[in-house]
Amino acid sequence: MFIGNSVKDDDLALTAQETVNWYIESQKEGARNSKALIGAQGTSEWTTVGTGAIRAILNHNETFYVVSGISLYRVASDKTVTLLGTFDESNQPYISANLTQVIVVNGVSGYVWDEVTELFTKINDVAFYPSSTVCYQDGYLIFGREGTGQFFVSAIDDALTYNALDFDEATLRGDIIQAVVSDTRNVWLFGTRTIEPWTNSGQTTGVPFTPLKGAASLRGTAAGRSVVSSQLGIFFLGDDHNVYWLNGYTPKNISTDAQAKELTGYADLSDAYGFMMNIDGHWFYVLTLPTQKRTFVYDPDEDAWHNRESYGLGYWRASCYESIFGINIVGDTESNKLGKLDRSVYQEYGGHWVARRVSGVFAAKNKLVSANRLELTFPSGQVPQNITHQARLRWSDNKGLTYGNPMIKTIGTAGAGNQRLVWWSMGSFRQRTYELSISTPANRDLIDEDFLYEIGGL
Repeated sequence: MFIGNSVKDDDLALTAQETVNWYIESQKEGARNSKALIGAQGTSEWTTVGTGAIRAILNHNETFYVVSGISLYRVASDKTVTLLGTFDESNQPYISANLTQVIVVNGVSGYVWDEVTELFTKINDVAFYPSSTVCYQDGYLIFGREGTGQFFVSAIDDALTYNALDFDEATLRGDIIQAVVSDTRNVWLFGTRTIEPWTNSGQTTGVPFTPLKGAASLRGTAAGRSVVSSQLGIFFLGDDHNVYWLNGYTPKNISTDAQAKELTGYADLSDAYGFMMNIDGHWFYVLTLPTQKRTFVYDPDEDAWHNRESYGLGYWRASCYESIFGINIVGDTESNKLGKLDRSVYQEYGGHWVARRVSGVFAAKNKLVSANRLELTFPSGQVPQNITHQARLRWSDNKGLTYGNPMIKTIGTAGAGNQRLVWWSMGSFRQRTYELSISTPANRDLIDEDFLYEIGGL
């Protein structure tokens, strides 16, 4: 009932299920339960960089690069911040690198930080074109030419040098390129309606890449910044507003029916952005829709979705992710902060980090149901001193449209064993939805549940 997926439907009579700042995790054989609901990692401030929102970050050769506002910075492990250069434009940046150079493009210009010469340079080669997407493979930086189906490449391991003949074009439908990514030894051209994998064939004139025959797809992307390459494959928001996982050459639709209904109801998702994060060996694809103020998170291991929300915002304020210096770091859309994700932190930058789970609609073919006893088990022993750790339970008997007053239980104290919370005699209903929420800053993992009820007459 509470340990479940986030599949909220617009029609709450179908399903009101929602999982926010919690995620499902399968437990090993012999555990108390086969699955648990794990509290999403909180965020503490690691340091601040520049004066603007954090717009892109990159771990390159274990050196940490950060775009704050319109400037590029280097941040050391001791949190020393060094300004490397400032851009002429305020457009959304995209950051990548070759062996020794970091490059930032923004749809208008390109900028290069050279780690050897330690020079910051705006690209002025006449054969460099505006681009908002770039990747690296086999010594080449590969760019999508803004507003066209063309892509072009740099000289080998030289982000400042270009040849006017070193370009080619997506061939399937003359599509406009939204993103280029390197994955499985292929360069993938994501257009508005198509996807084309190209491979390095070693040709010596023009670009060295040629289309991989028979592997293109009539599926594009609605948002170039949603396209993310990872060890598990490529994840992206499709042109039909469903979410896809490309592991091989055929995109797999991973949206739930309820999620697809919501996403396809939005007219424009072009500003959506995504990133992959790895927490304790657990991969997540994070997709944020800033205009719609929604963040969806997909767990490939569990084939399950949950939502993340920053308090009062509706969406998660994390803008980007990197693992470096042995910690997991996210950028912040709301400030110049770099945040550290931590399982032992149950707040976000010192503020509320609310976990919420709405159950499915519980009914017995319109028969009367008596709710006798609900028991939820949480691990205690991780409650900070002087914290009253509480869970709030309330329910709705009208499809989740309105809820009654919450019934609050305390989740134990520091040093205690597993804590069982029991709610007794919750009345009768013909259909009911429960909502569980926890906002107090302590462990909120839900490791077991037991619901006792009786089905009566008509």
